[in-house]
Amino acid sequence: MWNSSRSLLLTRILTAVLFVLLIAAAVFMPRLMHDYLGVNDRHALYSRLLALVYASLVPAAAMLVVLWRLLGNIAAERVFTESNIRLLRILSWGSFAVAAIYGVFGFYFITAFMIAAFAVFLGLVLRVIKNVFQHALEIKTENDFTV
Repeated sequence: MWNSSRSLLLTRILTAVLFVLLIAAAVFMPRLMHDYLGVNDRHALYSRLLALVYASLVPAAAMLVVLWRLLGNIAAERVFTESNIRLLRILSWGSFAVAAIYGVFGFYFITAFMIAAFAVFLGLVLRVIKNVFQHALEIKTENDFTV
């Protein structure tokens, strides 16, 4: 039977798999890009795409680590806490950082603008969730002081 603990476990497994894939991408991206594009490493397209990928790996890795910590807090039944609000804030800023990176590279690749727009949307959704968590924490704190 599917329940919240299994869903949380699946999310943690997928987060770990994504982190491993991110490391593999960092290692193998030059070769994969060379094979995919069919150009040598002196080609401008190759260097621009490689710069885009490597620039976005940094916030992506940070966001996966933050997500792992958030999921750990939720697994420990620490949901509406200042720590989780801070983690959600970091995730939203990470999304905005990815949007900025792809927005800059959008001048070279039109698809990058679409990815940037999606990253901005994700950042906004995360900000809304953070605000909901913050409000829930305020209500929880108020209820804890009520006898």
